[in-house]
Amino acid sequence: MKKIFVIMILVLTLSQVFAQIQWSEKVTIRQGVNIEWSRAAAPMEDGSVIYVWSDTRFGDRDLWAQKVDAAGNMVWGDEAVLVNGMINRQEDPVVISVGNGSVVIAWVDFRNEDAGDIYAQKLDSSGNILWDASGVPLCLAEEIQISLNIVSDEAGGAFVIWQDERNPGGSDIYGTHIETNGSISTGWATNGNAIAAEGGHQNQHTFWEDGTGGAIIAWHDTRDDEDENIYMQRIAPDGSLLWDAGGSMLAGSVETQDRPKITPDGTGNFIFAWRDKRNDSTGDIYAQRVDLNGDLLWSNDVVVYGGEFNQRNPRIKKASDNGVIITWEDGRNEFAAEFKDIYAQKLDLDGNLLWDANGVQVVSAEYDQINPRLNSDNNGGCWITWEDGRIENHPDGDIYVQHINSNGVPTLSANGNVICDQPGFQFSPLVKLSGGDVFLVWGDLRTGSTGMYVQVLNSAGVTQLAQDGELIYYGLDGDALNHKLLPYGDKQVILWEDTRNASIAIQLYMQVLNTDGSLDLTEDGEPITLMTGYDQQNMDAHLEPGSDMVTAIWEENKADKKKVYAQAVDLSANSLWNDDGLELSSEDLEQYNGQISYDNGSYYTGWSDYNGNFMDPIIKITGQKIDASGNLQWGDEGILISERDGDDILTDVVGRYYIWQNESWPVYEIYAKLVNEDGSTADGWDDNGTLICGAEGTQSNAKGIITPNGLLIVWKDERNVAVNSLDIYGQLISEDGVTQWADDGIPLVSLEGDQSLSNFLYNDGLVTVWEDFRSGSVYDIYMQKYNDDGIQLWADNGQEVVVKPTNQQVPFITTNNSEYMVFWEDKQSVSNTDLYAKMFNADGSTYDNWPVDGKVISNAIKNQLQPLAVTYNDNAYVIWSDTRSSGKTDIYNIYAQKVGYLTNSIDDEEIPDQFNYLRQNFPNPFKTNTSISFNIDVDQYEDAKVKIFNVKGQQIRSIDVEENQIIWNGKNTSGKIVSAGIYFYKLEAKGLKTKPRKMLLLK
Repeated sequence: MKKIFVIMILVLTLSQVFAQIQWSEKVTIRQGVNIEWSRAAAPMEDGSVIYVWSDTRFGDRDLWAQKVDAAGNMVWGDEAVLVNGMINRQEDPVVISVGNGSVVIAWVDFRNEDAGDIYAQKLDSSGNILWDASGVPLCLAEEIQISLNIVSDEAGGAFVIWQDERNPGGSDIYGTHIETNGSISTGWATNGNAIAAEGGHQNQHTFWEDGTGGAIIAWHDTRDDEDENIYMQRIAPDGSLLWDAGGSMLAGSVETQDRPKITPDGTGNFIFAWRDKRNDSTGDIYAQRVDLNGDLLWSNDVVVYGGEFNQRNPRIKKASDNGVIITWEDGRNEFAAEFKDIYAQKLDLDGNLLWDANGVQVVSAEYDQINPRLNSDNNGGCWITWEDGRIENHPDGDIYVQHINSNGVPTLSANGNVICDQPGFQFSPLVKLSGGDVFLVWGDLRTGSTGMYVQVLNSAGVTQLAQDGELIYYGLDGDALNHKLLPYGDKQVILWEDTRNASIAIQLYMQVLNTDGSLDLTEDGEPITLMTGYDQQNMDAHLEPGSDMVTAIWEENKADKKKVYAQAVDLSANSLWNDDGLELSSEDLEQYNGQISYDNGSYYTGWSDYNGNFMDPIIKITGQKIDASGNLQWGDEGILISERDGDDILTDVVGRYYIWQNESWPVYEIYAKLVNEDGSTADGWDDNGTLICGAEGTQSNAKGIITPNGLLIVWKDERNVAVNSLDIYGQLISEDGVTQWADDGIPLVSLEGDQSLSNFLYNDGLVTVWEDFRSGSVYDIYMQKYNDDGIQLWADNGQEVVVKPTNQQVPFITTNNSEYMVFWEDKQSVSNTDLYAKMFNADGSTYDNWPVDGKVISNAIKNQLQPLAVTYNDNAYVIWSDTRSSGKTDIYNIYAQKVGYLTNSIDDEEIPDQFNYLRQNFPNPFKTNTSISFNIDVDQYEDAKVKIFNVKGQQIRSIDVEENQIIWNGKNTSGKIVSAGIYFYKLEAKGLKTKPRKMLLLK
């Protein structure tokens, strides 16, 4: 009986969720891909190269791989292979070929903790996952693990090392050995063995297999904080350290030795290169040869180049005729400007310099040539690629390549051949040889966001693919900022400032959302402005019901001054006014705080003008009227709204009402003005604005709404800051300019602690919602309704929306003219902010069936911020700024959800004897696949589906029925493996809806 009761509760709970959360998957309004290219590549036996990167195409950051052949074909499909798609971030991969066409990939993984762990995976030649689908954990220790390196164990597995901060006092180097079957080799601890764990920091590691099944590592070491040196160690397959405890000294001269790099020399020994400051504080390039016993084979460290000025960032590779080739960045030629060129040198096995004593000049062009990478050419020479700023300097670098033959002679054009000189920044080039071909790959911002491009050269240096390279993968970068939500009946219009082309400029975009969650415009939105090369920011927008015109005003610096511009587009984002935007005033003044509104067929705009005179500043308010065709109605310069002493800062335009704050420190006052259609001051209003609040202290952020009795203005008020801190005040002013409430406004909320207004609406009275710090420890959320005399109608001091021991902030309220829906940022999670909602009756009481603490709308990882909502047909449409893609930096996208006002249960009369049709899955619990069986007629197969839901009632998968059984592999509709936990499934077929059944997925 108890089990049946629990199942009934689960079914009822799920039914309520279905009725409230209308879309099983949150709708992505704008989601960037945000490729991180970290130069992870492995040449393969079949003449291809496998590249690995991370991106956020599914929301959080996942790991992807692609195999590219010499013809530029994407062997693993256009979308590449998902290496790991677990929750949160998988990033900073390393990859190595381990034979039989397979690769081992390791990465930093944040599924378990914000500090990061280390995981690995193996792929075969077809891109199939060979180890556990969720990846093999290499290190789950607390604290930070980053900066990976990987080498083959020459038996199908790999050694992986990383920088580790589990121990106090600095960073150490740990590592592990994962065998060909994905198990950790005997002798290695669960979370890796300490390879270098002395005092200070051990970092900047370099790594190579030793040819006997083990590996050799060198690192920069600050155990002596006054003398930074380089140490080295050899690791056996079982984790034994074969050289001195704590590492053997590789370079221990006075001053700093750092940035070590290793390569085999072809004889079973190894040669290292590094930057050395023993004789020059800016750095020289040195080298040393070491055998498998850790002995130094050259009596003295070899000075590769010791001239004046900065030499840095050495790279080293074995030459095919023995010896090594070293390349580095060199500041000798443009030392005054600190620009770098690139040089190279070849050493034989005795440490002799084989090329020009000063090094071979690979490139010496204007500005910087930096970040070189090299690979040997199998003929005693090498290929070197780099970022080149000779045209426009960094960050607008291009990609170049040079070939140096075995005698040190460049064989391509002087200063290199251009591989890609597209506009924008090309960065992080890498060169690999495979099957006799030269593969070059780089990150590319030619379109504003990051793409990965590849070029293939033959042995003569002739490009084999399209000019400027073939695309491996591309997706939007950047953020969606300052989002707006404009209601339009059954369509909701979203606008935002988009940084997808941030290397060029910020641009305004829009999207149209339908009631079924579909989108009318291109995925990720379409621009409403032309790309001008100047940032378009601080947008305000308006959509008048029935007008079919979306209007926006923004600031842009294209005239050497920040000025305001306006644009109108239709619902397909087609321009209706000037393609470049309307310049609203020809005055040669700085303009900001643009606002736009609508009245009687025309658009009313306003902004603050600044004369730019720091010694005698004048900030006034100007207005402009625009007709529906985009014609300016108040002259080329607009009309003066106010020019009071002090700074007039516009905060809102509502219809033909202008609202602003006048700042004459320490007093900030609120003013308003109604203008006639010709721009003249309306009767009863002061030409320079009617005083709304002149109380002592600061009054700011005034916003207005038109009511049947006039303009209602609400603002943040600090007149009582010494006693109660921030308050919320309001004032009602009639159309003829007469204030209806007490002079300087009335306190809408004036309690202990801060009360900060979020938004308000009018529904037979003013309804406000705010953040409240009355507890003195956290922010809670309250709301209140006032009649037209400003008298409270709900609970004294406000109706509780949510009161918890943690912060709840940025509430937003909407209404269907009867009930109310409040959305807010919920910070009950220690590290994340979720989006919650709660429904209220017309009298402010909580609606039945809604949890007292609110209902989760989105609890994705990271933060869901700044909710905005509108109502249509008893459904609230909410959008928010979503940071689930964030990692090294915060990334902001936009998501949406539809929430019903009512909580209807499933009509039992529609449900026949459901459990006779749908059987319990088997096995249950399960780890990978489970079978779901049912009993329906063949003629019911058409349109029949098994739908799978998480515990929040969100549909994560729908599987078409072709027989009386389906297999679920634990993946959602995006192909991502879902997390372990309870899931529900139900069958829908012609004339049939079953009750949900429960299943348990294990990991």
